[in-house]
Amino acid sequence: MMKMSSMKSKVILVLYPNVTGLGYVIATDPKEIYDYGMRKFKPFSKYRFIKKVRWFLDYAKPQVVILLNYENSHVSKRVTETIKEIESLARTKNLNVIKYSKMQIRDTFSVLGASTKFEKSIQIIKWYPELESIIPPKRRPWKPEHYQMGVFDAFALLTTYWYLSE
Repeated sequence: MMKMSSMKSKVILVLYPNVTGLGYVIATDPKEIYDYGMRKFKPFSKYRFIKKVRWFLDYAKPQVVILLNYENSHVSKRVTETIKEIESLARTKNLNVIKYSKMQIRDTFSVLGASTKFEKSIQIIKWYPELESIIPPKRRPWKPEHYQMGVFDAFALLTTYWYLSE
């Protein structure tokens, strides 16, 4: 992996907190993904979470931070508070913070014929085949969401950014 400081393009950091951790993607354009993954926080500790977000901001040195817009979304109070904290941290570093709602993500992928999270994940794998090894099985209604879905949620946010920015 290339050091973030050696990149000349605009660095984009996507952070997608959910109930199990933090999905992230670091990229400069649709073809240049430098890092991605999921960080678990069990048990959840706000201190450890914010410490990891600070690390991401220092490591990636992004110009743009992309987050989920929690307003008008069914998001837990803990995730809402976490997003607020991330946004506040990014703004103290004078970073451009862009937020997209679940509806904007849904609209972006509906153009491609993907409406469920699993269908969105399949579409994302078409663009990034290296993610195929981490795709969770299709979720059954009675099962909780697999923690790796946070990675695909982060990629969905990034895709929405590129789609709506053009």
